[in-house]
Amino acid sequence: MDSNQIVSKINSYLHIASQKLVELLNDALPRTSKNWWKKSVIDKLSNLQREKAIKENYTKLEDFDLSALLRILDKAWYEINNFYYLNPRERECTVDMLRVRNNWAHCSANLPSKESIIEDLNIIKLFFEQRGNDNSVMVDISNFINEINKATLDTLPIQASINYVATSNIKQIISKEDSKIEQNSQVYPISDPTKRGLVTAISKIGDINEYTVFIDGKFQKFFENQIKLVEDNLPKYNWLSLNDFRSLLTAYQINNPSRSDLYSLNSARIDFVPYQFRPALKLIHSDEPRILIADSVGVGKTIEAGLIIKELKARTNLEKILIICPKPLVTERKWEMEMKRFDEEFIPLDGATLRRCLLDTDKFGCWPEKYNKVIIPYSILDKKNLSGKNNKKRYSVGLTDLKPAPHFDLVIVDEAHHIRNGGKYAQNSGNKGNKKQYSYYYAYQCVKYFCENSDAVVMLTATPVQNSDDDLFTLLNLLRPDIVIDKTSFDTMSEPNVFISKCSKCLRSAEGNWQEKALNTLELIKTTIWGRNVISINPTYKKAIELLKKQNLTREERVKLITMVEELHSFNTMLNRTRRKDIEEKNFCKRRSDTIEVDFTDKQKELHSKLLEFIAEALTQYHGSASGLPFMMSTIKRQAASCIFGLVP
Repeated sequence: MDSNQIVSKINSYLHIASQKLVELLNDALPRTSKNWWKKSVIDKLSNLQREKAIKENYTKLEDFDLSALLRILDKAWYEINNFYYLNPRERECTVDMLRVRNNWAHCSANLPSKESIIEDLNIIKLFFEQRGNDNSVMVDISNFINEINKATLDTLPIQASINYVATSNIKQIISKEDSKIEQNSQVYPISDPTKRGLVTAISKIGDINEYTVFIDGKFQKFFENQIKLVEDNLPKYNWLSLNDFRSLLTAYQINNPSRSDLYSLNSARIDFVPYQFRPALKLIHSDEPRILIADSVGVGKTIEAGLIIKELKARTNLEKILIICPKPLVTERKWEMEMKRFDEEFIPLDGATLRRCLLDTDKFGCWPEKYNKVIIPYSILDKKNLSGKNNKKRYSVGLTDLKPAPHFDLVIVDEAHHIRNGGKYAQNSGNKGNKKQYSYYYAYQCVKYFCENSDAVVMLTATPVQNSDDDLFTLLNLLRPDIVIDKTSFDTMSEPNVFISKCSKCLRSAEGNWQEKALNTLELIKTTIWGRNVISINPTYKKAIELLKKQNLTREERVKLITMVEELHSFNTMLNRTRRKDIEEKNFCKRRSDTIEVDFTDKQKELHSKLLEFIAEALTQYHGSASGLPFMMSTIKRQAASCIFGLVP
């Protein structure tokens, strides 16, 4: 099948699509507002489209091309949805159509693959079906798809205005007209045909041309009768100016982000603190964008999570973000306010709103776009929202009922130690145990569900490495089940970490015979299964051993050694740990509490007194003795005196 035939046919379908879009928008947009042309058309365009529309004085929708019409429909979706029922899947098709339009409006020299052409045609067909097109168009597209399936596509370049050929194996046939020597032509001196030079400038001396040729590593002057054009099998090149070349390099770097550069620098209203960029660097260097940030209290885990958001947003299409945290942090709006420093707007969800989101997802097949960036407390991740409820009186949808599962680009789990016990009850889910254990189990299962259906996961906690290995295993198994498969594999991987930590501590202190101690400790790694089979063959391990054997190490070499040794940690790629003592800034991260006394209002005082009376009576009835009552009441008294709002169930 001829390539021009395919291009022509697909472009004719796109032209029909433009006409259908004009019909829809002409009918819908005037209903949205009196000033619809500006609000729903001009303001929805990209900067270039808007400039062109104003410059050429567009006054009707028919003036716009398909790209602009698709953008108007996408950006004015919610306004139009007030008058037309538009399924969210139709919006996905609109976005796909824009990609199809770009594929064929900027068609390259060779046709795409047969599979790509058929995929684009199926998207066009779906678009027409959603717009209620004449059945004959759909039949024509179906027949065309069948023809392409059966045909052998002509892979020759599309006949268009291509001014160069980029393959060196195509023989150039240069006619007499083409043989004229021009700037950038390749020439050779008649006196020595074996040499080659490049014409860099042409000047006139009377009627005679003088050529400046770069040859033999220097610029030389020749007249026309002293040189000849090279007429062999060399390719023609499309020569670029320096500015165009720089623009191409910049575009390539944007489309192919480097792992050695950070795009989140200066992206938020925060102070520049170098160590807070470590988690973002680890994430982009990891084979999977999943990390557990286990920094000490007050080091700035929330800021580190915000920097990860900005870094991923600069590299990928990051639109759907879910933050899971304890309820007090939702009530105090901690995450909501912190994210404003990164120009990110998040909506906190309560139980009713979450259930409505689940119902909409079940109905339309995708998570509501209004709630693309949300904050959910652990307290509403219960059995009802996980498994749903189905009885004669009431039916509710749970996460496990949704097909397909809601997908998030990034899930952030704050204070992840709240679910560390959930994994222990996962194997015994049929036994409720006490109420607290029951809530742990369902919170764990819900977090696991969201993590399994997300592209990237960031967990924040200050405690797992301070508690038992079981807690760390639960979180790492949830984060990277492909690596931390079970407790046995976790224990095997953890064995050499004891020696790595001791070696790092020895290097940091640099006390006594530290070099020999560090070397002996590092050698002990080979006594473990994981150390012997995995770490000892790592080139970084071998370099560290060689460096430790060197005499009189400099401070720079010792710092380099610390980095190398800590990189050997079995969970290095998925775990970030910054301790207060590692931070050199003396006045940073010190939390000072100031007590401010404020008198209760009459209503607050009444609530405070009645609350304490109720708790005291309940504890006395439950325990049957008032001897330990003052101790048991101490926590609730502090909470009630500090923040009454924090006591709301």
